[in-house]
Amino acid sequence: MRRTLTILSLLLTALLLAVVVRCLFVTQYRVTDTDGDALRAGDRVLVNRMAYGWRVPGERWWGYCRVGSGQPARGEYVAFYDPSLYGPADRRPVRVGRVVAVPGDTLWLDARRRALLPGRTTADARPIPVPATGSRIGVTPWNARLLWNTLRRHEGIHVVLVSDTALRFDSHRLDSVGFQQDYYWLSGSLGYGLVPASALVGRAFCVSYSLDDSLRVGRRFRADRFFLPL
Repeated sequence: MRRTLTILSLLLTALLLAVVVRCLFVTQYRVTDTDGDALRAGDRVLVNRMAYGWRVPGERWWGYCRVGSGQPARGEYVAFYDPSLYGPADRRPVRVGRVVAVPGDTLWLDARRRALLPGRTTADARPIPVPATGSRIGVTPWNARLLWNTLRRHEGIHVVLVSDTALRFDSHRLDSVGFQQDYYWLSGSLGYGLVPASALVGRAFCVSYSLDDSLRVGRRFRADRFFLPL
């Protein structure tokens, strides 16, 4: 009887330790699409939840709260709650993308507003500043829609988009707008773009294993993707 109780105690301790590690330190997410240059659908990605400050669970009850701080660097792979959806962040799907630009950077858009350029490669390239906490960004015909969407979804400011080229608030046309948090430009096959700091989960640092769901059972494991660093 004592031996049984000892085994059960060890099992419960191990289970509790695993839950604590998953909630506080490292967790795993399944990549459902090719969310970055180094990732494939079916990858299981390990994420360091402490990298940008610990995100307190239970946001649907008491709101967003983060203990500690940290910032992603260009080139890092980041796990984040899908910012294109509404509702509590911890009820949204988790995506993984690569950091292209950090707060204060400037990206360049082609004159037709359809694609990002690797730099100011043409004379008519349009600048797209990446917002930082406390920054003000001028409203232009080529960034008005992006700013409108960002302010409405993530800053709680219900500005009006005028003719897809200008912003209006309380019957006044806006020359510039301010931001209360940092933003990052993330890339992936699902699109992405500006992602607020409040959507970040942690740094994706390793592919633990990968499955190809298009193959039959027994052949799904991708042997070349075990513990692949990002």
